[in-house]
Amino acid sequence: MTLFKSIREMDQRFSWSFLGFMVAIIIGSVTIYIEFFKENKPDLNYIITANTSVLDIRENLGSLDVLYHGSSLSKNKKDLRLITFDVINQGDTSILSNFYDPNDPVGFSIVDGKIADEPILIGASNSYLEKKLVIEKKSDDSVLFSNVILEPGEFFKIKILVLHEISKKPTIKSFGKVAGVNDIDVLMDFTSGNKQTFLEESFGGGVYPNTARFFAFSLLFILLLALIITTFIQIEEMNDKRRKNKLIKVFKEYDTDKITEKDSFFFDYYLTSGADIIKQLFNLLTDQERLNHLLKEDENPRKKKRSRPWGLDDQELFSELMSEGFIVVDNDVVTVNAARLAVITDFFNYLKRKGEFKRSNSLPIHTREMVIEMEEHNKSFNLTGEKDSSSS
Repeated sequence: MTLFKSIREMDQRFSWSFLGFMVAIIIGSVTIYIEFFKENKPDLNYIITANTSVLDIRENLGSLDVLYHGSSLSKNKKDLRLITFDVINQGDTSILSNFYDPNDPVGFSIVDGKIADEPILIGASNSYLEKKLVIEKKSDDSVLFSNVILEPGEFFKIKILVLHEISKKPTIKSFGKVAGVNDIDVLMDFTSGNKQTFLEESFGGGVYPNTARFFAFSLLFILLLALIITTFIQIEEMNDKRRKNKLIKVFKEYDTDKITEKDSFFFDYYLTSGADIIKQLFNLLTDQERLNHLLKEDENPRKKKRSRPWGLDDQELFSELMSEGFIVVDNDVVTVNAARLAVITDFFNYLKRKGEFKRSNSLPIHTREMVIEMEEHNKSFNLTGEKDSSSS
């Protein structure tokens, strides 16, 4: 039995569907991870967005010179570099003012250079940061930030001018302690040094981004799963149809003398509805009492026809068999065409030998048994009612 037949049988035997089961696994796994394993905490980082030389004085400038505080940069072999960076909370929770350690304030220092001018705030993600942030230059190579609240994704942007030797390239080093933050990383940009793990990237960002991400990923997963299952089911159905056609071809070769064009009625039903419909046709054509009962139902339009939950209703099959000429009515007695009965009998036995009725899984077993019991009950009830009415 193939994988998808097993899945289909499982889906029919139980009340839940396979896709519902997979969705439950996804929801349960994500819930367990977020509830028990994922640690929500802040993550303060410095993201360098620019680090460029203001003037390249390595070139021979001739009579042109650049002075800094009255001294020639070219003669002193110095250069000026413009550095901009974002101070951003990339974690899942806010950094509150009481998260900062007063004995180890947050800031940065310059390595291989010194700050040539006052640091400038050139942007922020909200007006609160623009108003409340205080930037304090403690020395020529270190700067402190005030204890501002940084919610997840919030940031402010700093610009500094650094004086350094031509042979060296200055860098920024972070310092300070924030509760819940192991290290303040200095990253070159949003793509070049992010040290977040895969799970942090997948589930980071707070409740609302996680909720939107969860539903989007779940929908994509379900669509992809449905596409894969649909593709394999279609392939399986094509193989199943090819197998059925092969069985029909072999049967026709052995019973060539009996089979006519009219018998395509049986073969077409088998191709579209499987072996169960052949079994239903065979049982119907070999049950004279049932045929007579269906005739009376067909002649009485006031009786409401019952439709079975799978396959075709016997009344519908009875009408089709009459229209095809497989059964005829004479003096309120139903007669079955002997030649067609012989073909359906041979075909039924042939499919039985080939194990086709064991392969059939068009209904869950317990549902099929319930349907058969209901039909037998209705059949006996209707026949008893007719006998009572005729006797009265």
